[in-house]
Amino acid sequence: MLENMLLNIEKKLRESNLIDLDEVQIILNGYLKHLSNNSYLRAGKIMEKIDCDVNLAYKLITLIEDLGYVRPVYSLYCNGCRQEQTKEYEVYTDVPKEAVCQTVDCDLDLNFKNDLLVLFKVVYSDD
Repeated sequence: MLENMLLNIEKKLRESNLIDLDEVQIILNGYLKHLSNNSYLRAGKIMEKIDCDVNLAYKLITLIEDLGYVRPVYSLYCNGCRQEQTKEYEVYTDVPKEAVCQTVDCDLDLNFKNDLLVLFKVVYSDD
């Protein structure tokens, strides 16, 4: 991520009082600064970095989303072969209710209710 973005995120995280200042720095320097445009911000990585629960991780992502630096995108995840499907959907309602895993030699049936994955795509221009 760009330096000005990291500064804005740092300010927003500090103001939120959801995590302590050391954890803010861990998230910024240990994770966010390495994310490039069109990569994905993942709740699991935040949970791993600061040892927090999923609810807190999503609250932190929501703060970053409010700044306009990430946006949700949707995909399906195959629990059989443990692979994310390559097709990404910008709009929640565009995700098919049923699909078949596209991984070679898997072909497991996927469904919207059990296999939906919400990703947060990093979005910014280099200007």
